[in-house]
Amino acid sequence: LMTTREGFNKLKNNEKLYLSPGRVELTEPLEINNLNNIEIIGNNTSLVAKIDMAVVIFNQTNNVYVKDLLVVHEIGESCSQNCVEFNNSSDIHITNCKFDGSGFIGLYLYNITNATIEDNQFYNCEFGLAAWSSKNLIVKNNQEKN
Repeated sequence: LMTTREGFNKLKNNEKLYLSPGRVELTEPLEINNLNNIEIIGNNTSLVAKIDMAVVIFNQTNNVYVKDLLVVHEIGESCSQNCVEFNNSSDIHITNCKFDGSGFIGLYLYNITNATIEDNQFYNCEFGLAAWSSKNLIVKNNQEKN
């Protein structure tokens, strides 16, 4: 067993990261850079930002599966950051996640090719999903709640 941050930092290509149930309070984003063929699987896991920051950032990642996570900004009514960011990546699959943006963007996609965003819930977000310079996105069966 290891902390959530250690798990994110030690993740390598072609690996799965199973998160433990419970609440993880963060004051720095969790980042994944330059990885391929990874899965991040929550199990009643809440990743909670205690300051105005992105909670999880993926840069130059390909063939990524993220499922069963709750990602939260817990800083009050209005924040200026995204819950989860994907930048310069491809083949992204996000399923059965909950994004509580506390006012801004739940899921941010920039320069993404091929993504499936399915069966997720967006709370307290001005924009549940925002995508720029991206193509081949499939977005279905998501819910936005305030």
